[in-house]
Amino acid sequence: MSGPDGVLLRTENLLEYHYSPDFTSTPSWSSIRTATYDYIEWYGYQDDMTLQTREYYDLTADPWEINNLLDPSNAARAPSAATLADLASRLAKDKTCQGTTGPSACP
Repeated sequence: MSGPDGVLLRTENLLEYHYSPDFTSTPSWSSIRTATYDYIEWYGYQDDMTLQTREYYDLTADPWEINNLLDPSNAARAPSAATLADLASRLAKDKTCQGTTGPSACP
């Protein structure tokens, strides 16, 4: 997608929060967010980056992110295991990408 000046715009964003001793009630998390969905991985506290839980929201149907489709009560509307594996893989790659060229380039 291009903006009014012809510059390419992002179609998805990496969002991250790393645990801070100033806000001890919030663990680390990372997310891939697009115009249509938000996939979030929650990790531990301090330096513990062990995956604790995941969330997935359909932003078209649920723009306020009320219904986590990975909650067991929403199993019928949850994304497929293949979709979740792809999102987890993309998020892991996005978290380690560097620069704009080469094999580790950011998307």
